[in-house]
Amino acid sequence: MGKLLLGILFVFFIFVLSCTPPPPGGSGEDTALAGQAVAGRTTCKDTRVDTCVETEGSITYTMSGVFKTLTNFCSGKRVVDYSCSRKDLLRLCNVPCSASQTCIQSDATTAKCVPLCGNGKVDAGETCSSCPRDVRCAASEQCQTGVCTPICEDSDGGPNLLEKGTTKGINGMNPQYHGLITATDFCSSPYQVVEYFCQNNTVVYKNQSGTLCPYESGCQNGSCVPFVVINTSSSPTYNRTLTCRDSDEGLNYFRYGNIYTGQCSYIYSDGGAGGCRYNKTEDFCLSSQIVTEYYCDGLIPRGINYTCPSDSLCQNGACVQNELCESETISLTLPLGIELSTFRSNVSSQDLPTMFGKAIVINGQAYHYSQTLFLGKGRIAYIESDNDILDYHFFVPYDFFIGSYLLQFQTLPNSVITEKDGIAISSGTVLKDFEDTSISLFGKEYFIIRATRPNSQGSIKLELMTGSVKDTLSEGEQRTYQWRDYVVTIISVDEEGVRFSVNGENTSKLLLGDIYTLNDRVVLGVSDILFQNYVGGIHSATFYLNAEKVELRDDQINTPGGYNDLKINNKSFGDSGLRVNGVKINGIDNNITFSLSSLEVNMTSEDEYFVERLSTLKEAIRDVGEEEAVLFPGSWNIRFRDYNPATQTGTLEIGKICLS
Repeated sequence: MGKLLLGILFVFFIFVLSCTPPPPGGSGEDTALAGQAVAGRTTCKDTRVDTCVETEGSITYTMSGVFKTLTNFCSGKRVVDYSCSRKDLLRLCNVPCSASQTCIQSDATTAKCVPLCGNGKVDAGETCSSCPRDVRCAASEQCQTGVCTPICEDSDGGPNLLEKGTTKGINGMNPQYHGLITATDFCSSPYQVVEYFCQNNTVVYKNQSGTLCPYESGCQNGSCVPFVVINTSSSPTYNRTLTCRDSDEGLNYFRYGNIYTGQCSYIYSDGGAGGCRYNKTEDFCLSSQIVTEYYCDGLIPRGINYTCPSDSLCQNGACVQNELCESETISLTLPLGIELSTFRSNVSSQDLPTMFGKAIVINGQAYHYSQTLFLGKGRIAYIESDNDILDYHFFVPYDFFIGSYLLQFQTLPNSVITEKDGIAISSGTVLKDFEDTSISLFGKEYFIIRATRPNSQGSIKLELMTGSVKDTLSEGEQRTYQWRDYVVTIISVDEEGVRFSVNGENTSKLLLGDIYTLNDRVVLGVSDILFQNYVGGIHSATFYLNAEKVELRDDQINTPGGYNDLKINNKSFGDSGLRVNGVKINGIDNNITFSLSSLEVNMTSEDEYFVERLSTLKEAIRDVGEEEAVLFPGSWNIRFRDYNPATQTGTLEIGKICLS
């Protein structure tokens, strides 16, 4: 009787223990069972029995002559596991599943923790991104950032100006409203269509105010319809006069375009397409370096000759990047609304190693320096541009810090202070040791043609020059340069200067450091003149074609706020479009020698700049009629590559950017 009672009590104990997790801190030992994923506390209890035999998923034991089989099972999110720790010890363990798991019993003897994802049910915390096996979007939806959203559909198959379409999906045009919309293409003017299409699974438009229809077509009923060209000998009645239309939308030197002038009848009273009689004038290359760009000044057609940048050629009516140009950039992912300088303070030689020179050689000694481009306060913004385009832009507000270029010497180069004749004197104005040496500024190689103290002690002016072609010719010598098929002759060299003939065009007399703008707007610069005034003496000059002259001047070195304007090709940028706060030079001037410590150029905007996707800051500066050269030293740029509405981030490229 006593043995029977003992057996009943043991079975009752096993039942209670298997249904109720053991209390924390109770007796037993913590263990992790092989093959189980254990996230919390596992508690085990050993009980002495007569015999214990373990099989897969169950155990068989005897105690006081009683034979019993126990199988593993699930208790909530716990696995109740039986095993034999010894031949005479039965072990009972409660194994908790992790937060992302649950316990399932796949057959009579198998209980185990399995991931919630894939169990065929939608459990708390699961999304279509984290568990697509359980959270399945409908056929008309797709998963975006964990949410099933309707698939954007465009009936005309995308940006298609020639077919009226209806686009359905999430509104991607207004970040404040992301609800479902249905948008149908429509005519915003007789020659413009507002075209809706799908981008990143959202509904967007190509241009809020409308996109110009292709030439020889007008807008009718939400699509561009070809005009019927009217014979110019007829005299139809026109209901609209279109005097000037520009295909590349203004002064765009980097895209071929044409202007149409004439009268057009776009819409008849019965709704039919109209017709035009027009004249067409196309952009063309005046030379390999000059593009003749036609544009509309209101309703008046005009043309202008433009010299392509030094790294570009004119081809097919547009400036295009020289094939030798190689981009070197870093890529940043900038969150919406965050200022660039807050996200990333600067770019240095660690980011763009080939763009940063490391030393200047003076009198045979190398003086190493570091260069840093401190980034400005531009930001990604959803904003309407001056061109009435409401979209995400890289935006630089008016009077905002754009950037700062800093060069710092690790060992200070120095020059003896002399007069022009080379005699050292404390009142001297010449820093001869700095002259006739090369220095690389952010990957752009310059030649220091002159270094002086313009305002006695504590002042310095450095005149630098660079260009596409550099050469030295003697008086009467002629040479042809394949750069642009230029023929250059030095007519004369004397005490009053040097005269050139370039492609038959004669210059005035030029002195050292002078520049001359040729009729085709290419700049000629003189970097050195040698005139030996005796029989058999050398008469020669060194010059640049497509020259750029830079003047860096500071009349109060080491003085905070004592900036002076930057000059490029004799033009001060202190008062022009992109205001450069000026040049700051630090050094040591003891009236015997002058040592250079650092050079800084700050840049601040004087207008609002809207950089569109796939466009650059230089292009945005040109769009408002300003000069890109003041992104000193002219070799860097910022491209707004794209915007991702899902992550609300924009991709920027910073560095040397070649036109594509």
